[in-house]
Amino acid sequence: MTHSSVIKSFLARLTGFMKDWFDSLGQYRQLQYLNAPTVDEFMNALYWEFCEKQDHLKDISCEEFFKLKCCSYNPKDLNKHFENAVRRFYLIGGMDDPNIKQAFLESIPQPLGQETLRVIEMKGQSLGTTSFGELHNMVLRTLKKLCNQRAFLTDIHTTGKKLEKACERLELKVKCRHDNRSCSCPGKKKHHIKRFKFNKRRPKPFTKRRRFFRHKFSKKKGNRCFICGQKGHFAKNCPKQKKTKVLQQIYATTQVDDEADLESLFSEQDEQSPDTIFILEEEQEDSLSSNSDGEFSSDECYGIQVIGLSLSVPMVEVKIFPSKYDRPIIVAGLFDTGAACSILNPTVLPSSMWKSHRQIFQAANNEYFSTEVISKPVTIQFFPNCSISHKLLGSSLPGKDIVIGFDIIQQLWAKKVIPKYNGLQYKSHFLSYIKPTTYFSMSSLHSLTELLIRDCCAESHTDFLTKCTSPLWKNPEFFVSLPFKLNEDVNPTKASHTGFWQLGILPSERHKTGFCIPNAHYQWTVIPFGLKTAPSLFQKAITRIYHPIMKSALVYIDDILLFSPDESSYYQLLSDFHELTKQYGVMLAQKKMVIGVPEINFLGMHIKDGQYSLQPHVGQELLKFPDSNLSKKEVQQFLGIVNYMADFIDHLSTTVKPLQNMLKKNAPAWSEEQTKAIREIKQKVHGLPALSIPTDGKRILQTNASDLYWAAVLLEEKNDKRSICGYKSGSFSEAEKHYHSTFKEILAVKRRIEKFQFHLIGYHFFIEMDMSAFPKMMNFK
Repeated sequence: MTHSSVIKSFLARLTGFMKDWFDSLGQYRQLQYLNAPTVDEFMNALYWEFCEKQDHLKDISCEEFFKLKCCSYNPKDLNKHFENAVRRFYLIGGMDDPNIKQAFLESIPQPLGQETLRVIEMKGQSLGTTSFGELHNMVLRTLKKLCNQRAFLTDIHTTGKKLEKACERLELKVKCRHDNRSCSCPGKKKHHIKRFKFNKRRPKPFTKRRRFFRHKFSKKKGNRCFICGQKGHFAKNCPKQKKTKVLQQIYATTQVDDEADLESLFSEQDEQSPDTIFILEEEQEDSLSSNSDGEFSSDECYGIQVIGLSLSVPMVEVKIFPSKYDRPIIVAGLFDTGAACSILNPTVLPSSMWKSHRQIFQAANNEYFSTEVISKPVTIQFFPNCSISHKLLGSSLPGKDIVIGFDIIQQLWAKKVIPKYNGLQYKSHFLSYIKPTTYFSMSSLHSLTELLIRDCCAESHTDFLTKCTSPLWKNPEFFVSLPFKLNEDVNPTKASHTGFWQLGILPSERHKTGFCIPNAHYQWTVIPFGLKTAPSLFQKAITRIYHPIMKSALVYIDDILLFSPDESSYYQLLSDFHELTKQYGVMLAQKKMVIGVPEINFLGMHIKDGQYSLQPHVGQELLKFPDSNLSKKEVQQFLGIVNYMADFIDHLSTTVKPLQNMLKKNAPAWSEEQTKAIREIKQKVHGLPALSIPTDGKRILQTNASDLYWAAVLLEEKNDKRSICGYKSGSFSEAEKHYHSTFKEILAVKRRIEKFQFHLIGYHFFIEMDMSAFPKMMNFK
């Protein structure tokens, strides 16, 4: 065959994108390819047409090669490091460059690299004559050699320890402990007991002595205080103030009256027994055994509560009112009598409540710190009819909402608020201390998470049947019927969600899914992959199951998002979710489950602090498309991703109109207009804004219309600050283009309300537009 016949045969077999490209070249360009002198020149022309020059890849590979680093001695890690290096070694031309090979030896652990270089010099070779693969093999052999040397030296060290006593001449030494130091010859022994010898490698433990108490059977009252051990007074009147903390803990734990004498109720024991009520820990610096803490583990205490010396954290739940008619903000307040001024976390109040104010403080460790803002007067409510109006300094407090200093504490005492060991008392009201630094216990959330994993999570249907006897796919209330005809193909062309297998099929409909294999005939008992209505059926079933909590949940097929304004309501929401999931036998996937986080990725969106933004991989998929000469299928894929990002891009319809024309019948040829549209969209993808989720602020709909297009933006105004909630745009039809400009504005408002109906219907909202006649036209006669 001649060169021209080979080229013609190649071009005749072009399909898809290549055929569309060749047809769009025109007669003159096509003849240039057909009349190529040789097949090699023809293939080179195709290569330069679709592939750019790759010179920049060499610079990138060179930079990546010198950044490679391996800090492990494991042969598997060294092999992986070699694979990463060899991909770039030959691309940067390092075969005859000893500097590049030297850089490879420096990228591995230095003792190994230096020893390998020494082995190469001993063999009379150089890095320039050593191949890259041979260099890697030398590294592995050197590693094995170093390991053998280490094993040999370790054996010598072990043997030397065994020979130490055999070679020692004890009869020639008089009370000498070691040969390498001077003698220490003490006199008579002062202690004639054998003390426990601690391991020299471990520090001496700081242990606690435990004292055990039981109910006192006799009515006779003791004459010795068991807190300090002195006679003449009882525990509740112990003069040592530090010891009264223990007494307060005992009162709080055992629920004994504050006025009762503990000596008349409890008696001390020598050791623990089943009659032990509580255990009192006392810290000691010396201990005869390092295992004293381990002797009384939680499994051996018969459920007895161990009372420590530490009090509960003086932290209470208080309410802050920014103004008289605002909703209260619940925060956790920490009482600190050593703080001169009260400090609030600036994130608690809106930015409009703060103003600049610099104040410098000296901490207890003699270090200085400053605050930059101060709040307007706010009301802090501790009890009903017990509130204090005060200005608070603003500073970030890790894990705390507000630190209540002495400036507020002295006002509380003036209002006759009485501090107790477990809370505050004001008249007939009592405010107990809370345990964590916030008013929500994460331990409860952790236990609920473990309960959810134990009851509702499994890797397969078989494993789930061991946890739930009535799973969802066996529930007749959720059986589905098959609307297709008998013997219709339901085998999948593409894998779908395995979650669909949780819906069963009516027994009378299962014969429609029958299929045969050699010596067997099977029927589907759950929804097969190939059923087109499976997503909608599964969506309806999940929506029906979680209908009681749908106000605080988003459900998209098998993805469920639970949200709440605070931790306490989130705990209740998660409890309800667990009950519904367990009741209906829904199987969950533990590896995809994330609980109790302030930010999350959901359906390609990153949700955080009341805002949502696109995840980076969405925009990266858009940048993979070429700028010109896209096929019809590629244009559809490109527009599909753009439509997913439509809420983040303003005036999008004007930009994508040339691309939408490419999907019509008798579409025009690709031109510079389409290329410009793709480049403009790719440019807009960089730095897309984060959109706010509308809350209780004023909702504003801004609209605008031209002869051909309309556009809108939804805003939320809160605390005199506007935030963007989304963009919408579109084009008028051919008939609508002939409307009067006034009616186009009205039609644009209607379209925009339809687009934002989820955020507008049921709420009061304002419309901002550049047509003064619109309000008058709303007054119907």
